[in-house]
Amino acid sequence: MEFRHASRRSLPRKVVIGRMLRRGLDALVAGSLAMIASGCATMEQPATKLQAVKSVGIISAIGDDFTMTRTGLTAASDADRHASIEVWGIDDMVTARIGAQLGQRFQVQAVTYRRAAFAAGDQASPFTVSRLTSGRDSRIVDLVRGQVSPQGLDAYVVVTKATSAYGSRGRSVGGIGILTHVAMFGSSAQLHALYTVTVIDGHTLKVIDKNTALPVGSSELFRLAGPSRAVADDLLLAAQNPSGSDQLKAAAIDLIDRTLGKTLQDLRLVDRSAS
Repeated sequence: MEFRHASRRSLPRKVVIGRMLRRGLDALVAGSLAMIASGCATMEQPATKLQAVKSVGIISAIGDDFTMTRTGLTAASDADRHASIEVWGIDDMVTARIGAQLGQRFQVQAVTYRRAAFAAGDQASPFTVSRLTSGRDSRIVDLVRGQVSPQGLDAYVVVTKATSAYGSRGRSVGGIGILTHVAMFGSSAQLHALYTVTVIDGHTLKVIDKNTALPVGSSELFRLAGPSRAVADDLLLAAQNPSGSDQLKAAAIDLIDRTLGKTLQDLRLVDRSAS
């Protein structure tokens, strides 16, 4: 007796369609599982690298400069104004805060470095936010290699200024400062403390992980992509001489304090149960 395999043409149309749908569904599920596995591997990689870290050095370079930015159709000038706030001691405070949290897990060692080099940041147009992430990472790695002593710690935690676009024109602001939006029927102002924490392998001098501090619940129409809060006229007036205002200093420190722990947790440097 001769048996013949049924060809696709001899099968009922519903059966053929059903088989095609099952194959497509199987391929979709397989692809989704592969993406999930890849994502898990990506998330686990920094945590795996941190398991070998024992000694850590901390670098902070966000507290040298206060920027006053005006934007809006009726703003008198698009040029930023700058004032020194080094007397606030923000970077020493940040280093101490991070050291206190990391000291529960790592051996925190003091390091020396040229803070101005790390604080200089990337030069970019005020109307664009630089997207050259890999370039920034390379710059920080080069600074750690050439400006930090001692070398050879297991990891370096580097705090640098972050930037954020604002409004429909994409105006860029960064670091610590006040952004004033001037409008026809009123103005508004936001104090911001934008920063990024980068973890660098002290032996390979490669970036292990990085995280930019998130907003703290600002209700502004155009919210910055980082710690910020609305300010009233008293702080806006104090910004004319920021280094002499304890109130303005306290407000900036509060933004950092409210976001630093979460930023370190997201980098897996601090146990979430410790908060």
